[in-house]
Amino acid sequence: LPKYKIVFLPNKSDKGLPKLDLYFYDQPALANAFSSVKKVYVRIDVFNYQKANKSHLLMSLPMSVEQYDLLENIDLNTLRNCKRPLRLFYSGNLDRANYDTSAIKHIYKKLSRVELIDFLKQNLSASEIEVRKSVVDKEECIKVNKFVLYDWFWKAGENNLAARIDNKSWLTHVSKADFFLGCPGIVMPPTHALVEAMALGCIPVFQFPEFYPSGLVDMVNCIIFTNKEDLLTKVRKVLSLSNDEIARLRNGIIAYYENNLTPRAYINNLERSESELVDYFVYTSYSHL
Repeated sequence: LPKYKIVFLPNKSDKGLPKLDLYFYDQPALANAFSSVKKVYVRIDVFNYQKANKSHLLMSLPMSVEQYDLLENIDLNTLRNCKRPLRLFYSGNLDRANYDTSAIKHIYKKLSRVELIDFLKQNLSASEIEVRKSVVDKEECIKVNKFVLYDWFWKAGENNLAARIDNKSWLTHVSKADFFLGCPGIVMPPTHALVEAMALGCIPVFQFPEFYPSGLVDMVNCIIFTNKEDLLTKVRKVLSLSNDEIARLRNGIIAYYENNLTPRAYINNLERSESELVDYFVYTSYSHL
């Protein structure tokens, strides 16, 4: 945080300190423990995000730690500009017990991962969907203008992992697609994979833009659907888009990612806030608790 001279994350009050430039706290009782120019209330109670004050910020679920580490040795721009033989792609755990939960369907009122995939399997024709039961290590340059699904599942004591892409080659595989189907996680809609796809310029097709910082707009930098019928319509639209339309959407999602979802973007947004008290909602693996 180069704008600030003092950054301090205390766990108890210390009245002897000078006035802080920036003070982070995660418990309401600590709000007035220190004198500061700006206070940042770090919150994981994301269910209250829509009720927050006007000065709130949102840090959505980020890329996985492993993928951030891998990017240290991978040129992101190279992946963004590589050839993309796949039109629409998805790979993720399809275990029915874990990915068809009531939290997604009844609390968030979204279609679960299992519901989305089952519906597309049942309603797309053979010319519109390709279900892969094993990993294709090297994609051909011939365009596959279909929804390409890597069909695998894992749960304790039982699995079928032949079509699971290894974590170390995940970013390379995702970069081969124009679009990525954003399926929900187990207990909340955002997933690491969706942000990783955005980082690569893979255009998201999904149903929960409200769980990310504002700026995601249908047919500007993403494709948004609202129900099963709309999903089918939007998937078929994706399969019919021109190269120029895809390039425009890709440029849009890359710009959105850089301005909203990178570590630097989160810091910049905090520094630009003129409020003396900022509610910073942070999605973590514990946000649903």
